[in-house]
Amino acid sequence: MNLSIVESIRTNNFNDPEILKKIQAIWSNSIPKIKDSGYQDNIYGVYHEYDSNYQGDYTLSIMIENKVGVLNLSEENYKIFIVDKPDGEGIYQTW
Repeated sequence: MNLSIVESIRTNNFNDPEILKKIQAIWSNSIPKIKDSGYQDNIYGVYHEYDSNYQGDYTLSIMIENKVGVLNLSEENYKIFIVDKPDGEGIYQTW
């Protein structure tokens, strides 16, 4: 699967007091861009570029499938979590 970045942020689960706002904002900003582009397939939140372990800084990218994507994932390299789309806090609850 090839994925292209729509938008990215850099954050940390342990020392970024703005983490929730950043994650909400990246999704809020990305969805209209994706819809306006006419894309109608799956949308991915990809956590990558970890500095160390789960306590380090990382990048969250909102991505869509694209034949010439910047990230190529094989099936053993990722896990899919389904989000309850109608729930306004679906992404937060899944996380």
